[in-house]
Amino acid sequence: MANSNEIGAIFNVLTTNYGYIQRDKKPQELAALLDIWKQTLCDIDGDVLKAATLQHISESQWFPSVAELRKAAAEIVAPNQTTPVEEWGKVKKQIAFPGYVGTPRFDDEITAAVVIDIGWQTICLSEDETSTRARFIQGYTERLKRDRRKAVQLPQVADAIKRVAEARRMPQLKDGKK
Repeated sequence: MANSNEIGAIFNVLTTNYGYIQRDKKPQELAALLDIWKQTLCDIDGDVLKAATLQHISESQWFPSVAELRKAAAEIVAPNQTTPVEEWGKVKKQIAFPGYVGTPRFDDEITAAVVIDIGWQTICLSEDETSTRARFIQGYTERLKRDRRKAVQLPQVADAIKRVAEARRMPQLKDGKK
């Protein structure tokens, strides 16, 4: 996890590289921005954050937002996978072997999850490959989006979501009854 000194050093590199930020902001505004960065980037590994910073510098002429750095860091940790269409091709190969009665094996976790969601036998026995393919691609795309959202999500937000979900699951007792 990046410590305050590492985040401060990265911030200095960026404010130097994007010199306009120092001209456009007052010292107290820069200090407040650095504080925000320390709160929102500290859960990312320091080396990954440095690499994300260098990636951003190589791609953008503008000072990065926290969101941009978190997204770049997530892409370094979990680089882009194959496309849903490529993964459908792997599913089709498994339909041929091991087939309906066998157990398919997938390297990609999302592919395996979508196949479970749809049902292996449903996929194998489908008479409408176009529709099954579309369901697979839609399911794969949605799971990929969700995984990417989780990868850039702040730990504080994830904790809040978890607390709200747990509160909803707990039955409310009124007058000693559920």
